[in-house]
Amino acid sequence: MTTEYRITRLGHHGDGITEGPLFAPLTLPGEVVTGTPEGDRLADLRIVTPSADRVAPPCRHFKSCGGCQLQHASDPFVATWKQDVVARALAANGLEAPFRPIHTSPPQSRRRATLSARRTKKGALAGFHARASDTIIEIPGYTHHDKIEIAKQFLIPKLLERHGLERKHMSIEKAALEDVINYHTREAGVRLLEQRLADLCRSAAVKVASAREANKKDPRIRMTPRMVERVLGNKRFEYEIAQRVATAGVATGMAWTPTGGDILFIEATAMPGRGDLVITGKLGEVMQESVRAAMSLIRSHYEDYGLSAGFNREMDIHLHVPAGAVPKDGPSAGVTIFSALLSLFKQECIRAEVAMTGEITLRGSVLPVGGIKEKVMGAHRAGIRHILMPERNKRDLSDVKDDVKKDMKFTFIKTIDDLLPEIFTKTSNQNKSA
Repeated sequence: MTTEYRITRLGHHGDGITEGPLFAPLTLPGEVVTGTPEGDRLADLRIVTPSADRVAPPCRHFKSCGGCQLQHASDPFVATWKQDVVARALAANGLEAPFRPIHTSPPQSRRRATLSARRTKKGALAGFHARASDTIIEIPGYTHHDKIEIAKQFLIPKLLERHGLERKHMSIEKAALEDVINYHTREAGVRLLEQRLADLCRSAAVKVASAREANKKDPRIRMTPRMVERVLGNKRFEYEIAQRVATAGVATGMAWTPTGGDILFIEATAMPGRGDLVITGKLGEVMQESVRAAMSLIRSHYEDYGLSAGFNREMDIHLHVPAGAVPKDGPSAGVTIFSALLSLFKQECIRAEVAMTGEITLRGSVLPVGGIKEKVMGAHRAGIRHILMPERNKRDLSDVKDDVKKDMKFTFIKTIDDLLPEIFTKTSNQNKSA
């Protein structure tokens, strides 16, 4: 039997609750619904008198304006309205939509949203406990180039209007905008970037207001890197810049971070000892295993690399990765660790303009790794112009911007033997042949 019920409040899972109490999924307080009681909830649910919050979206442009969806995404009325639209669409196809909040964790590298759907009998909307499976959608953070375009096309025009400025009042040089992104923010999104740009707009607005108060002509303010530092203060963050002075035992690798890619240096040094290996730099278990695998590979093929038997018998090796307070892990530094150790043993410098990534095996194979797009972008920003990467990662370059690929050289390697001719300087190779 179908009866009318009034929703009086919301439960802790977001279900509407009647006076009964009975649970009515995806309903709002004040609404009148019909349904058939089944246990502690209503089945065959239909909304007779919808809430005003459900009927009208809060923005008159909402149905056609993507900007409004982004701007009001945190508004509870919009969230309710959007859930209702999606729920009705799924119900029409015999699916249910148990919604969960979108969980965003700032320190992590990716934002995740969970939407579960299950086919039901009669197309009824059921509760959260009926979820059968979860589909996790991973959204990567913005790259350096993405942030520049977002700032130019969206953030700056919006902030100028918000601060009562026109384009003629303030302009930002590309170098200044890059300084804001690189040295005053470090995030996967653009929230802090918008705040820093707002600081610049406020500084310009004060100057314009002061000029008008003194009956002077509106100034034309051009934000330069020096002016950015004057307004925002000293640099809050620093990115690694490729070292131009090559040293034996130092190799440049690439790392994926929550805020994009960056380069890292693997440093190795030797001292008199008994063949011990010291590892520092707050490395995880996987990265420590890569160090041991690289040592085993070099020792088992020492003749192929021009080394003598027992080359490390009377020395201790210390391998360090700078930024010791930052945890590091993953297999993708295997190639870089191998190169740093071999450079130390051979006392030959690695080319300073080269960065590398890839996992190694005891057979000398180079396996593919992840995060290629972010790593390449970070290396390009740091001044690297030659990248060595696994052959099987070649397809991942399709995600990299064309202008970045044109500015860099890529060498794809299958084995360690493909790596050696690319990493050592011409001077070292000439000395070896002599």
